[in-house]
Amino acid sequence: VTIGLIMCLLIGIFLWNVLPSAITAQDHPASTAISNTTPISPLIFGTNLSLFQANDQVLNSRQARLRLRQLHLQIIRMPVRPNLPIQITFRAAQAIKEIGASPLVILHGAIDQFALRDDQQIISIFNQVFGKSRVYYELGNENDLQGVSADRYTAAWNDLIPPLRQQAPNAQFIGPVNFQFNNDYLASFLRQARPRPDLISWHEYTCDVSHPKSECLAQIGNWTGHIQKARATMQHILNTTLPIMITEWNYSPNATANDGKSSDYNFMSTWTRVALETLAANRVFASMQYACTETSLPLLDRNNELTTQGKMLQAQYQRLIVEKWPLAIAAKSSSPPQVTTTTQPTGTPVFSFEDGSRSGWTGYGPSISQLQNSSALAKAGTHSLKLSLSNLQSGDFPYLAVSLKPGDSFPRGNQELSAYVYLPSNTISVQARLFVTDAHDHWSTDTPVALLPGIWNRLRFRLPASITTRPNQLGLQFNSQQGTTIPTALYVDAVGWS
Repeated sequence: VTIGLIMCLLIGIFLWNVLPSAITAQDHPASTAISNTTPISPLIFGTNLSLFQANDQVLNSRQARLRLRQLHLQIIRMPVRPNLPIQITFRAAQAIKEIGASPLVILHGAIDQFALRDDQQIISIFNQVFGKSRVYYELGNENDLQGVSADRYTAAWNDLIPPLRQQAPNAQFIGPVNFQFNNDYLASFLRQARPRPDLISWHEYTCDVSHPKSECLAQIGNWTGHIQKARATMQHILNTTLPIMITEWNYSPNATANDGKSSDYNFMSTWTRVALETLAANRVFASMQYACTETSLPLLDRNNELTTQGKMLQAQYQRLIVEKWPLAIAAKSSSPPQVTTTTQPTGTPVFSFEDGSRSGWTGYGPSISQLQNSSALAKAGTHSLKLSLSNLQSGDFPYLAVSLKPGDSFPRGNQELSAYVYLPSNTISVQARLFVTDAHDHWSTDTPVALLPGIWNRLRFRLPASITTRPNQLGLQFNSQQGTTIPTALYVDAVGWS
């Protein structure tokens, strides 16, 4: 009996010491190590809703929601404005779901005396709209900028998050949402937060509106140092690292339409590209541009057309997520960031339409019209070839082609033709394929590819080895399995071979 009691006591002591740590490890698994081989998170392609007023552009324009969906936004951050009725929150939740993004919702925090009641109402709406799908919640927004200390913020966190987590068990809760990186604030929060946050967040801007463009670009390099320091702080305090969200980013928090930067194509395209590649190189879990509409730095203008920043966001999604191009920037904390030049994986395009002309391309068939050079969208550089397809039926096979004359470079057998085609709208199903013809109009072609809307679709065709002389033409042929009378635009760019 005595031996049995001793054995039971020893087993009890063992379980007492082991089980709590095992439960903690299961609830909060340690994140995997971050390295250059860690996949880039698609969630870095996110944005903020403005919601400054009830007639917000995204809420009131289906076209705006369609364009944002075509941008392949993965996450959208949403404020809950105290001056707007709660019905706006419900409509905004529905809009985010229609766009196809994950929602990140800003909850009331330390500065709202009725925060628990208000936050429970918000979570109830998102439970209704998103069901068991993942919803992210940030407690407060830049409370430190409003004079809230780390101790006060963490006390609010410890009061509010336990009951909110019970209401939304599948949700992820995020803090401390600083207006800029603040390591001391973060460290204090991590030491005292109960429960531990699922992710951490802060905001990144690079300059004041009055600063020169060169400084705005150079300061992006500081983001890497902030991210590395945050991970070191988490490792020191928690013995692990949590995923990081940069829930607002842009070049300046007080940018204006006439500051000489927002309207500068070269600056905006370069700054946005380097910013996104810096976030990707540091393997940030998610990030949100500020903001998609109704600011000085929108993704869509008032006519729901993509701005320079919107086009660059779209192009970088294509490069980094769809095509998995190598990054052109290293995750180093030097400033300015070290940028290198990457080459196109499919070789240098022969036809990139950068001279403003159609480069000899011609449309064939009554369904093709309005063939023109365009600067609205581009895969390589700033121009592409735009055409309109209309009255396209399943039995129609219109095409556009360019003749290859003596003295022109041309593709040979076993080389791969490559081209990019952009379909803006999903209102029509379009297929496309590359082809070449010989002097006797014999075609060599491949299986048609269904074009996905909102991205640059890459077409490829390896020429038969039997082709040993210069082709007469090369081109692209189109077809639709569903007849339609709705005109749709197509853009073609970066046609070449390697």
